[in-house]
Amino acid sequence: MPNPNVLRIRFSEVEHHGDLDTCIQDLGRSGATVLDHQLDEDAEEAVVHVTVTDYMDFRLRFEKTDSADFCESMGWIKREAPNATP
Repeated sequence: MPNPNVLRIRFSEVEHHGDLDTCIQDLGRSGATVLDHQLDEDAEEAVVHVTVTDYMDFRLRFEKTDSADFCESMGWIKREAPNATP
């Protein structure tokens, strides 16, 4: 079973690696550890997998970043574990 603290975060309007780097920095400043990331420049979308030790603290901190505006909604964080709840 996947770790409930692994999150899959999808960003839109990510046109290049510079945009993705900003998202990754904001995730790190919010308390996440980036595991991997994928960028689709043609679709201008990115997916980043992170781990967090305190989900609510991470979410509250990340919501205040500019990168949060590029997530579809504040329901954008999908936990990898099917039975995990925010």
